[in-house]
Amino acid sequence: SERFTIALRQRDRFDAEKILALPGVRRLTEEAGREGTFLVETTLGADAREEVARIVVQEGWGLLALTPLTVGLEEVFLHLTTEEKEEPATARRRSPH
Repeated sequence: SERFTIALRQRDRFDAEKILALPGVRRLTEEAGREGTFLVETTLGADAREEVARIVVQEGWGLLALTPLTVGLEEVFLHLTTEEKEEPATARRRSPH
């Protein structure tokens, strides 16, 4: 999935359903300890940044920032090695022995 954050001035007027209704948007969560900042996750290959920005401006929520999040090599490595460790354990549990 693709991820980016949005920071809003008008947190109290924000309607998450309008963002979640956009094509490709999978999840929207408020960042802990960062009031008015939300993590937007989209389906792989979907770039919803322009539509999210359009809705935020149209609704008058005060777009302060829109920041793409990139996955670092360390995160990719951890993701791949974690998957490899989990798969054999699952296969062993299913084994009739």
